[in-house]
Amino acid sequence: MFRPSLTYLHAGLPVLARINPGNDLEALIADVGIGFVVTGDRQEELHRCAEALLASSQQRATMGERRRALAGRMFSPEAAVRRVVFGWVPAGRIGSIDA
Repeated sequence: MFRPSLTYLHAGLPVLARINPGNDLEALIADVGIGFVVTGDRQEELHRCAEALLASSQQRATMGERRRALAGRMFSPEAAVRRVVFGWVPAGRIGSIDA
């Protein structure tokens, strides 16, 4: 299970990650749109991604907001209750319980 520093996650900063191929964080980062991920030792690609983040304050802000939302869905007190009571059920997936 993905366990980043919660302070960093809640800070709403976009992700710029270099990870090993096959890491499940790659799909999470891409699917949620919270930043850029580069697998392996592709330094030119990592540099390009860093420059893309620097070039667009709007993109950084959007990714940051998505990241805060992800933090709330995965690590909020409500998410902890869902895990204890129902097993892991993402927010919005159990009908009126999230209302």
